[in-house]
Amino acid sequence: MYPSEMILIDSCLLYFRPGGCVAKEISLTDGTDKGPVWHLGNGPNEFIGPFFGGQNTIDSTLSIYDITLRRLNRYKWGKENGQLTFKPIEQQYRTAGSSVSRTIRLDNGYIVSQAFGHNGDVLVLQKSDFEIITNFCNPLDIETPLKWQLGGRFASLGNRFVYAAIYFGYIGCFEITDQGTIIKHWEYMLSEPVYDIVAGEFKIDHSKNKEGFSDVKMTDKYVYCLYMGLTPDYTTPQSPETVLIFDHQANPVAQLKLDRQCARFAVSQDNKTMYAAEWMDGNLVRYDLSNIIK
Repeated sequence: MYPSEMILIDSCLLYFRPGGCVAKEISLTDGTDKGPVWHLGNGPNEFIGPFFGGQNTIDSTLSIYDITLRRLNRYKWGKENGQLTFKPIEQQYRTAGSSVSRTIRLDNGYIVSQAFGHNGDVLVLQKSDFEIITNFCNPLDIETPLKWQLGGRFASLGNRFVYAAIYFGYIGCFEITDQGTIIKHWEYMLSEPVYDIVAGEFKIDHSKNKEGFSDVKMTDKYVYCLYMGLTPDYTTPQSPETVLIFDHQANPVAQLKLDRQCARFAVSQDNKTMYAAEWMDGNLVRYDLSNIIK
């Protein structure tokens, strides 16, 4: 089964939510499954609705946000005998505010979540204790409350992050300063959504709408996007085969056509290697980018 997220740490990959556990470790040496890191359940250090919540490569910390428990767990990672270890360092509960789903914690402690039902704003900025500062990012410039239709993917590096919509081709790059100021560096609309507003509710026309991004990643030089750009055929499940690469100034760098459909991916920080999980079965595929990315 393919993961909900692929995270590269040192010489290992973490597959998030591959079925039956929160995450499992995959060796980059031979692609072997090293087993689960965290488990689903109601016990200590277990999760019910977990999603990857960001990583800080400077202090070697990783966050997991549990949508069901409204809880953000942070861990410090290390290695013992070649095996990743994760030491709990913080647990923070979200007690109030609007409904949110995917959540990332930035290096300076600010938290950005995907919000539902707050006019056309899809993101919400919060302090480290989840106190809401403001809502922002309105790709369609509308006031209609939005729900799952603006579901998207996050990728972050330091205090900068990218939000990429799943159901149409919007992608935006933002930064949160240490003072909590929101900086929008750039945004693209690769495909406008086809939609109606019926009785005050936003409805996408899936028979005409081109789907957007299934995954996105950032390195210190580039933003990598797994992009669909097609009207989905629900009789035949499909996943993107195209990777779009931008630099941090939003300039297109390359467009790659993969040799198979992939659901999730990760990129090494030296921009030389991409690891992808095949659609449906989750098999690990390695791509050499050294001749493409200079």
